[in-house]
Amino acid sequence: MYKNLLVGADSSATALRAVEAAVELAQVLGARLHIVTAYKPESVSVPDLPAEFRYTANVHPADALLDELKAIAKRAKVPVGSTLRPESRLKPSAESRPGLTPTWSSSAIRA
Repeated sequence: MYKNLLVGADSSATALRAVEAAVELAQVLGARLHIVTAYKPESVSVPDLPAEFRYTANVHPADALLDELKAIAKRAKVPVGSTLRPESRLKPSAESRPGLTPTWSSSAIRA
């Protein structure tokens, strides 16, 4: 039936539930799960970080989030991939209308 499932996620509890539900569905369908997230790029130099956060200089929090979410799928033996996109690369689709919540084009999540 379906070979691929896509779920968007952030660090919220509802996103975690969405990933868990997508993992269950992927198991039933025998599908590959793709997890996508976006982040707001910001840079801070290592000397500006408090000591307890310096380890994050090499790992972006969005990467760490995706690793945690992918682990849920891997524990369930569901094939999983992920995509990380800077927020600035997400663009409203042509169907977006002024005054309405924008929809996002599928080109924003291509690997």
